[in-house]
Amino acid sequence: AFSSLSENPAFLEYWNLSIQEVAPMDLNGTYWVDLPYNIGYEGREAWRTFFINFLKLLFDAGIDGVEFDGGCGLMDIGSFDPETMQKFNQYLASKYNQTALEQKFNITDINTFNFTQYLRDLGCHYNSIWVGNTQIAHPGPDGPQNNEYAKALWEEFKTFNKKVLVEFYKIIMENVNQWEKETGREFYVSTRVGVAPLDLPVLQFVDGVNWEYCWFSSPAWGGHPDIIGYPNRTAGIDFRVLQSLDKKFNPWIAPWSSLESTGFSSWFTDGWNKTADPEEQYLGLAEVLVYGGIPPTSEGTNRTHFEQFMRMAQQNPQLFGQSQFGEVALIYPFATAINLDKLNLTSVIKEGKFDSYEGTYYLLADSHISFDVLVFGDNVWVNITQPLSKLLEYKAVVLPEALCLTDDQVGLLEQYLQSGGIIIGIGDIALYNEYAKPVDRSFSEYFDGQVHQVGAGLVVSIKDISPSEYLLYRVKYSPQAAPILEEFENTINAYLPREIQTDLPSRAHIYRFFNHNETALIFHIINFNYNFKADKVIRAYDVSFNFTLPPQLIGKELSIYVYSEDQPDGIEVPHMINDGIVSIVIPKVSILTSIEVRPHFEEAEPIVINQPTTFSDGVFTFNRSIIVNSSLTILNSQIKMKGGAKPIKIEVLPNGSLVIINSTILRESGAYYIVARKDSSVFINSSDISGAGVFGLLDMGGICIETEGAVILNSRIHDNYDFGVLLVNASHSMIGNSIFYGNVRGIVATDSSYIELFNNTIENNYAGVMLQALDIFNAGPRLRELIKMCQQGIVPPRGPTKLTVSNCYIVNNEFLNVLSLGCNFVTIANSECSGASTVNILS
Repeated sequence: AFSSLSENPAFLEYWNLSIQEVAPMDLNGTYWVDLPYNIGYEGREAWRTFFINFLKLLFDAGIDGVEFDGGCGLMDIGSFDPETMQKFNQYLASKYNQTALEQKFNITDINTFNFTQYLRDLGCHYNSIWVGNTQIAHPGPDGPQNNEYAKALWEEFKTFNKKVLVEFYKIIMENVNQWEKETGREFYVSTRVGVAPLDLPVLQFVDGVNWEYCWFSSPAWGGHPDIIGYPNRTAGIDFRVLQSLDKKFNPWIAPWSSLESTGFSSWFTDGWNKTADPEEQYLGLAEVLVYGGIPPTSEGTNRTHFEQFMRMAQQNPQLFGQSQFGEVALIYPFATAINLDKLNLTSVIKEGKFDSYEGTYYLLADSHISFDVLVFGDNVWVNITQPLSKLLEYKAVVLPEALCLTDDQVGLLEQYLQSGGIIIGIGDIALYNEYAKPVDRSFSEYFDGQVHQVGAGLVVSIKDISPSEYLLYRVKYSPQAAPILEEFENTINAYLPREIQTDLPSRAHIYRFFNHNETALIFHIINFNYNFKADKVIRAYDVSFNFTLPPQLIGKELSIYVYSEDQPDGIEVPHMINDGIVSIVIPKVSILTSIEVRPHFEEAEPIVINQPTTFSDGVFTFNRSIIVNSSLTILNSQIKMKGGAKPIKIEVLPNGSLVIINSTILRESGAYYIVARKDSSVFINSSDISGAGVFGLLDMGGICIETEGAVILNSRIHDNYDFGVLLVNASHSMIGNSIFYGNVRGIVATDSSYIELFNNTIENNYAGVMLQALDIFNAGPRLRELIKMCQQGIVPPRGPTKLTVSNCYIVNNEFLNVLSLGCNFVTIANSECSGASTVNILS
């Protein structure tokens, strides 16, 4: 937790922290804490110093990052201690001159002003609020209401508290960035604050957010019984803002039953869903994947369905996390979004929502226009300015009733026009500055409902279409939405040639990316076309899809593949090219469909070993996979693996066998991996295997053995992508007299019993030996499953048993040497374990 850093009630005593130095003070002069979640106030210097030192301790211990819960600290409460009150006076003096201070707040001398005593003189200390289990003297969140000067001061105090919090996050990241620079390591900092809008004031100073995101998934609610939640309103309106800033997001509530993740009541699977496996949850998962979020590890209500999506994403990393490549930029004008109240912009959906932005988002997405979101900050809370070069990547910039813009932003947009850009303005634009104060700008006069040629560019002003109205009709599934969308499309089409033409339904949204490493154009289609009665996505078949080739692919022979959760391996589809327009037919649009357009490559058919085969006494080069369905022996040979656009593999199927003796297997190009399936057999002796593995499914990380009785002797296994050897359900296996180095993880044994590791040298990996139960990290679901088994009288599994590490030299592995989690009767005998930066043996 942000305000305590621990759930240990003895945290204060353990670190010898003084309440008077780190804690907040109430109006009675009492320094208070509410253990275990509220200890320090983020504005106090002693707490800030301890906080930074504590993070440095975690950093030095090898921790990769932190996620803060309750990242708002005590912003909504504040502190009335002398140190904070002095800072508050400094804040007021920096913002107002003496005349303004007297006129606005009746403060005659800011140097002697004491806000704590001021509130006590008003009797505010007789009021109290509860913070957890602690009652404190406090006027309450709305502050004093019986004095206009006091009301104005309280508003400034709320703003001050917010600035204190944002300032502290800035200080945290300045320190983290320095540590990263000094060590070459990365340290991930994520938080969940609740500062509107979208945590953006804090987000600029952290790596990501861990929101408890609720996916708009409530039944009909309040005064809106006809408004349907997710997937009618999509998470893209929020998550794509984060994506545009290259920020990660890790939803703490998974896009399915949050009961599985948090113990809270579930969203999609409790009460208002129609089936046992509602497909809203997989639409949510698709959004997390496409927008660059961190997917959940639990599987929702249908493990098989979940695994289809994860297989698609892990097996095809080239499709995800690529550069945004929309044809249009939708501006998120922060200065407008934060001043909705001052501008009297109300919402048809929910108080505080920026309807013009959300409505415009859906107008573009429902029109099948590929677009990216760009943030324009306000230089007050959010100092984010897009350079002209970024705007010029787009054929058009869309301003969704951006009433508040800074002078710099107006100048930037004028430069964009002079450079030939198109600005599509919906409603009034730039009538106010970042403080929501009216300004007189000639730029605003372009937005009069007409079309204006400005320099080499064009201003298309739209005033007869209301994004707010479209949003309301759309979420109600009203037929009145269709003519609004049609009018918008006709207007856009008149001035902006379309780069995508398709007969997809309007609620199947298209996102365009570009993989610069592989010169590949990527389209993702998330199909929000939903049957609420059946709780299923409505599939589409034989869909026409036509698109304009970008300059990077013009003149090249192409290969086009279509992937989906149903087809994670992808299928190549035929295509036609006419005047730079590519036409394909998508056989099936499921929940998530991805299209990869890349320079042509031949995907060679695998070699299938259906009878005993031996490669001996030679050098063999393979540019295709080898599937072992019988027995394959590699003897006194060198095997060179040449992966291409897709990785290749040596896969040993059930009842197949692989014997490697006195041979070398290495990567010459691309990527390859080795996997032995259940009920196969593996024997490796006196051999050298290197360069195996690729990002993707777990079994693609190096040498994966999923069968019992594997034997590896007298060999060198090194420089693999992830693990040297991964044993999964591979009981009664042995690895001896072998050397492992240059891997991320040397040897991993998961859910494998009776394992013998002897006389091995395991050094200079990130982690040496890891012995673990497969589900050890899913503690919540695992505990609930164990309770259920006990209630049913079923003896639960007790994890891997009898794993022996003997006479091994396990040293200088960067993070740790030996890890044992969830295992029984682990023996480490006559072995040296030393030189790890964090821990030598962790059990």
